[in-house]
Amino acid sequence: MSKHEPNTAAALGEDEIIRIFASREAADRRVLVPNGDDAAAFVLDPEEAAVITTDTLVEGTHFRFDWSSDRSVGIKLMSVNSSDIAAMGAQPRYAFLSLCIDGSTPSARLRAIADGLHHEAKAHRIALLGGNTTSIAGPMVLTLTLVGAARPEMLISRGRSHPGEVVLVTGTLGDARAGLLALTELGPERARALHPELVRRQTEPHARVEAGVRLGELGCVSAMADISDGLGRDLRRLMAPSGFGAVIDESAVPLSGALLSYADGDRSRALEWALQGGEDYELLLTADPAREAQLREALLDLGVSLSRIGRVSDNPALSSRDEHGQHRPLPHGFAHFD
Repeated sequence: MSKHEPNTAAALGEDEIIRIFASREAADRRVLVPNGDDAAAFVLDPEEAAVITTDTLVEGTHFRFDWSSDRSVGIKLMSVNSSDIAAMGAQPRYAFLSLCIDGSTPSARLRAIADGLHHEAKAHRIALLGGNTTSIAGPMVLTLTLVGAARPEMLISRGRSHPGEVVLVTGTLGDARAGLLALTELGPERARALHPELVRRQTEPHARVEAGVRLGELGCVSAMADISDGLGRDLRRLMAPSGFGAVIDESAVPLSGALLSYADGDRSRALEWALQGGEDYELLLTADPAREAQLREALLDLGVSLSRIGRVSDNPALSSRDEHGQHRPLPHGFAHFD
């Protein structure tokens, strides 16, 4: 930053802040009016459906600048929205940002957040087409609206699971929860030094966009959701519209080496974080067991693992089963206002 550059949001002014966050990629052929006009305009390809989501990150609730780098905040903002689109089997395309900031916010911080936002956007071919900037007296509030697209027959929603189907999950669970605990208990410096992977999973998650699109293309996933509020709560959301339940095999829940290390090798302790912790942003899905091998093979070249963790049941209850065959209700996970 040059010595003449304004060093706060107020000194930058609204127009310059907009330029900092404006899309850095050339608009694709579907964009009729890009960022910079009163509104953006775009068309979808013939026979495509629009898939739209929005999410908000609030300073002090969803992120803290003493825990996260400024750039990580931008990455997380794009990732939590991209994850919702991926969970529908769709490709995210266009983003719209609402930025509520105090005038004293450092301009370098805004540039770093924008860098993180655009880094994640470029990875998934997403263009930032517009938004809004508002001056507030208080913590930063970032809201992103994301538009994706998919052919209607490839869309995957919740509530279409059937008894006898398998419950599958990508990646590993519980890392983000452990990262939050490490930051809280050890402080940011020690947590990053001792448990860097867990801290990254908490502060800088990455959505399974390519995996979600691939699963949608296969056409054999009956239902899917992303895990944002914990396996227990998001499995309830996945199953609720169908009226069926599921039994989770605790021994099959995938746990990372980093998580087990943080738990001092105590799998039961690590498992609790996996069952009720949130912000993993892995994909949770159900499918015919005859298609399980095909689904797993389809993700191999993406480097994404797929684990069977249970089965759909005609009993509407949701439970987990330990190594001794004992059942217990699944924890409820995180919810606002609880």
